[in-house]
Amino acid sequence: MDDLVKRVPPFKESRLPSLFSDFTELREINPEGFAANVDAWATLLLEGLRSHFFKSSVSIASAGLPSELSLPSHGEPKALALVLEELIKSKKYIPLSIYKDTSPYSARRLADYISPMKWLSATWASMKLSSFKTSSKTGHLVPESYIHIDHLAAVGDKITKLVSSRLDKEGVYSSRLLDDEMFAAVVREVHDHISDSDIEVLYTYISRDAGKMTLVKQNSKSNKIYIKFGTSEAEISEDDISIIKLKSSIQSVASRTALLEHRLDVEIPERIQHLLKLKDSSRQERLKNVLIQKAQVKKSLSKCHSASTQLASVMEAINDAQGNASLYETLQSTKSTLSSLNEKVSLDELDELQVELDEEIAATNTVSDALVVSKDGVDEEEIDDELERLEKEEKAKSGQKKEPSQQSNTPEELQKKLENLNIKDTSPPKQQENKEEKEAPQLLHS
Repeated sequence: MDDLVKRVPPFKESRLPSLFSDFTELREINPEGFAANVDAWATLLLEGLRSHFFKSSVSIASAGLPSELSLPSHGEPKALALVLEELIKSKKYIPLSIYKDTSPYSARRLADYISPMKWLSATWASMKLSSFKTSSKTGHLVPESYIHIDHLAAVGDKITKLVSSRLDKEGVYSSRLLDDEMFAAVVREVHDHISDSDIEVLYTYISRDAGKMTLVKQNSKSNKIYIKFGTSEAEISEDDISIIKLKSSIQSVASRTALLEHRLDVEIPERIQHLLKLKDSSRQERLKNVLIQKAQVKKSLSKCHSASTQLASVMEAINDAQGNASLYETLQSTKSTLSSLNEKVSLDELDELQVELDEEIAATNTVSDALVVSKDGVDEEEIDDELERLEKEEKAKSGQKKEPSQQSNTPEELQKKLENLNIKDTSPPKQQENKEEKEAPQLLHS
């Protein structure tokens, strides 16, 4: 609890005395303080769900909750029942007992809007929620679990997508047919921290609220559940149930095979090694019994392998047959669609239509030719003379621009002129340098 409190900013040390007290009277004398305390507890409970503090991902059980939320310095929260009632009234939480019978989410299908039973159920749930009490007359919390409505939707949708993706990888019809044990195994495979109570809640959410799963119970005397994942509209047929039972048999044989292999590869060799180290007279007899057990395990394992192969072959044949049936239905549907489209085209009318189209195209061309601007009344000779005059003016302008470059000499001509050029030296004659300055300085000798 200490670590959880540290992750929730509203649970500051200065506020803990108020948060752990019975702040019922604040509702009247300090409504803002009352609301702040309720919001603080709402934040802590949601953080506890997200961090799996309550050993659950979607619900909070009332059993032992005050003790779980206690602090050594402040004891158990004295207004916990009040907080839960406020959170239920604000529609943030819903008791599991009410959630099982009605959905707190908006209608997602057209049938939900027009179904009288849906409206009656919603009305009944609203009445139950308004009068729901979280504590008994003795002040203790009543046995119940509380579901955070938005958090359940987030977790449920995430798990639905993960399970769907996981089942799609198998790519066969039977992959979406499960029983309750198979479903729980797949859910725990794609999501951690899922408790048994969470599985029960997810049954309801994914099938009823998300509409992504159909489930039926085997009978009133059994808790066995059969599931068709992917939609809540499709019924589970007897063929589907037979496939689920076959999958269950395959898993049972696989579990039995794994157990026998462990006995044969680990347990029996260890017992043999242990007996070989003994020195008593019964060692021989005991070793003989172990070897007999080993032979029996080998025989049983061989039968399991044969059964597993046979069951797997049957399952593959069923998947192939289902694929063939699906392909046949698709071809029939495609053939009907193609036939319907072809019936819309008449070959007799097609020739007439082509002739009419050619006539309309010819008429369009005639109109286009008539709309072209005529050249009548234009003196073409005058146009040619003006064009010639414009070209001469353009050439004259171009000639003027090129004259400077034409007067310039080529590099060869410039080189030749430089070679024939005589340059007279007009600079004044150089004065003779002083001889004394040219001579090296004499060294002085002492």
